[in-house]
Amino acid sequence: MINNETTNQTNSQETNTTKPDIEDPHDIFDRAFKRLITLSGPGVLCMINGLFGTDYPLDAKVTYNSTESVDDKLHRRLADNIITINGTDSYHLEAEIDPDNDIHIRIMEYGFQHALRTMHPISFQNVTEGAITMHFPRQYLIYLGQGRNVPDSFPITILFPGEPDHIHRIPVMHFQEKKLDDLLDQKLFILLPFRLLRIRKEIEKNHSKEQVRTLIELCQNDIITPINQAYEQHFISWRDRVNLLAVARRLVRHLYEKYDEIREGVKQMRFQTLELDIDEYEDKYDALEEKLAEKDGLLAEKDGLLAEKDGLLAEKDEKIRQLEEQLAALKADSK
Repeated sequence: MINNETTNQTNSQETNTTKPDIEDPHDIFDRAFKRLITLSGPGVLCMINGLFGTDYPLDAKVTYNSTESVDDKLHRRLADNIITINGTDSYHLEAEIDPDNDIHIRIMEYGFQHALRTMHPISFQNVTEGAITMHFPRQYLIYLGQGRNVPDSFPITILFPGEPDHIHRIPVMHFQEKKLDDLLDQKLFILLPFRLLRIRKEIEKNHSKEQVRTLIELCQNDIITPINQAYEQHFISWRDRVNLLAVARRLVRHLYEKYDEIREGVKQMRFQTLELDIDEYEDKYDALEEKLAEKDGLLAEKDGLLAEKDGLLAEKDEKIRQLEEQLAALKADSK
């Protein structure tokens, strides 16, 4: 998460300079994670069960909570996702590409903000021991990159004077160290597109034709086939399958098609399994929405003209009514 700040610099001519907004190069991974975490219930429930050892049925109710908060410096903060199952149990999933020394503090803060938002109001007259309860979500940090030198958990000790110490542990997954079989056993299908990061360093050093074959094999064996099998086994929906493969394709483009050899290799291989129509449908949908918005604007404009005409007609009707009243009064006087 990056905070963009606008800085004004005033010189002798009193001119202002504003720093342009610069997109975090890792922002695409953040958006991809958020998109995948908001898939249909079964896929998300599989992931919750796999990470936390729960056993929710795949038809359990999944609710996505607001995750926006504002810190003491008035910076807007947005947790990746806080999910509530069956209206009672909350889970907070945070994903990072590279190690961040402050991430465990931010995760703790996100959990605290969620506990504040969901705390039931209570009157002072009814305050008793244990009456005010703050429910923190269960939390998990997923390192999508290599995550070297990152511990397996972040223990945070909370000290209250005169009370026993409380240790809050945030477990950590080192995603790239996970074997594919382990991911499939835990039914972490939502994370499979990020297997593409496994060969990022190697391709940065050497983007040869051999690496093109490695990329194709990785996509087929670690992403496409397991996702298709998860769909066939009803762990994810058809729409989930489409979204997972669409995100994988976008990550391929972002990570590897900047290299000519990779781009040409992917084209020549005609990797059709990743060539889904979802983007085309989304583009058509957006175009239709624009046309509808344009038509709505024209209709609103016509409605405005009609309303204006109705107003003019109402004025004329009022003048006619007044004239009729005057004529009626003249007739009465002439008698």
